Amino acid sequence: VIAAQTADKAFGPLTSKNVGESIAVTKNSNSLSSIGTALVFTIEKGTKEDSFYILYDSKYLTCTLEKNLSFKASKKDASEWHVGISTSGAATVYPLANTNFKLQYNKDAPRFTTYKSEQSAIVFYKKTGGATTKASVSNAYLRFGGGMSLEHYSSLVAMGNTVTFGVALSKDGENYKHYACTPVRVNELGDKNPDPNGANLQYSVSFKVTEKDYDTLVYAKLYVEIDGVKYYAQEASYSMHTLAQYYMKYKEDFNLNDEIILALGEF
Repeated sequence: VIAAQTADKAFGPLTSKNVGESIAVTKNSNSLSSIGTALVFTIEKGTKEDSFYILYDSKYLTCTLEKNLSFKASKKDASEWHVGISTSGAATVYPLANTNFKLQYNKDAPRFTTYKSEQSAIVFYKKTGGATTKASVSNAYLRFGGGMSLEHYSSLVAMGNTVTFGVALSKDGENYKHYACTPVRVNELGDKNPDPNGANLQYSVSFKVTEKDYDTLVYAKLYVEIDGVKYYAQEASYSMHTLAQYYMKYKEDFNLNDEIILALGEF
């Protein structure tokens, strides 16, 4: 864990500004506890003396511009970091490609990133003992779908002999696969549980995110097919990477279960 030397803060997930979020931790003497969502990095030996790769979730921490951090999947695209530890424990960390960009903690605008100017020192804490449970890409479900009022649904159903609702998905925005869904009645759109007396209906496709899908951009649109003719409604594109990160952060709030996923049509 990378933490501030003089503050009870640790390096957390990267924000939309490409800096490490400042996560509150508990310090006890020379140890940390209650680290929350602070990232637990792996340090891998680099190609030169005192140089290392810094990994999280099998991706490499990288810096090519000041105050701009990212993770790269491939080592060849990643930064190799110099890491030096002083007698006080303070770590001097900078990418070999630019020795002016020092990884530090900014106490005035709480965050972890690289600076040319002098900020607060960082220290490394080594994880020992205990068990870590971590949400990963492989156990995240993502769901695309939509809904409507019961009145609107009934009017559409009355327009043809055969009426089907579904979601169309594409990886290139041109070639779509269509997935018919069974609408489920709910009390309010967005509810997690069906309600047989609900005033709204919603439907979706749900599927598991795997490593091969993590960097995929998915295009999705809703459709209703009336007597063989498809009519499209909402259309959007989604970053699997962004959605997977959102799911992992708020997964406890979703309370998804297989019964609901299957009821809404599994992808």
